[in-house]
Amino acid sequence: MRIIKDAWVKFFAATVFAISLTALNGADAQKLDLSEMTCTTFLQTDKDTSRQIIAWLSAFYTEEKSPQVVDVAALNELQKKFTDFCKLEPTFRISVAAEGLLGQ
Repeated sequence: MRIIKDAWVKFFAATVFAISLTALNGADAQKLDLSEMTCTTFLQTDKDTSRQIIAWLSAFYTEEKSPQVVDVAALNELQKKFTDFCKLEPTFRISVAAEGLLGQ
């Protein structure tokens, strides 16, 4: 049952992320492959896109403690951590950075 709930939360987060990209960019919405995105590319994204990436990664790596609460201050702090890390390690993939910063 827990596995199904976790899968549902991750699916929901991915869906919200995709819808928000579509809303921001209209018919020309970008598709971002986070498994291939480097820190350099992350640092080059606009602030709104980088926030969406951080929100998605946070939802993906966070256990279901309080899935209906969005802690904006925590997301802002997490975005700063990613930015600081990526400035130091520009060739890292953002997914590898996420595993280190968010993985359990």
